Amino acid sequence: MISGASRPSVSKNLAHRFPLRWFARVTAVKPSFHPDELAEERWEREFDSWLLPFLHEFGYPSQQKWAPIYMRGLLGPGDRKSIEPMAARVCPGETQQLHHFLSTSRWDTAGHERVLLEKAGALVGGKDAHLVIDDTAIPK
Repeated sequence: MISGASRPSVSKNLAHRFPLRWFARVTAVKPSFHPDELAEERWEREFDSWLLPFLHEFGYPSQQKWAPIYMRGLLGPGDRKSIEPMAARVCPGETQQLHHFLSTSRWDTAGHERVLLEKAGALVGGKDAHLVIDDTAIPK
């Protein structure tokens, strides 16, 4: 798993934002653990697995460290997604490091775009599939 400075509190908050209470509904046996704990563990495992190929595209270990923390800040609870409020939630006391990751750290986006294209292709149906986007329902 990818480590972060304040990961337990972030994980707990994310589990409440993305509740996965399916286990209690689809099993005949009552689980011996709290459904939110399962959701937290599942979300973390899936997030780490999904993010791993993107992390390999970063050139520096510091970028590989701060990218998941930043992503958790964006995806996690909280209305303000600017640096200071987000850093207070996901990495208290390390606002400067998160700011440095976003403002001065440079990376080539081609590798990340390739990984994203591969992931999107797998979701759509593979190499021979076509994705049609109808934007007529989107208000202008």
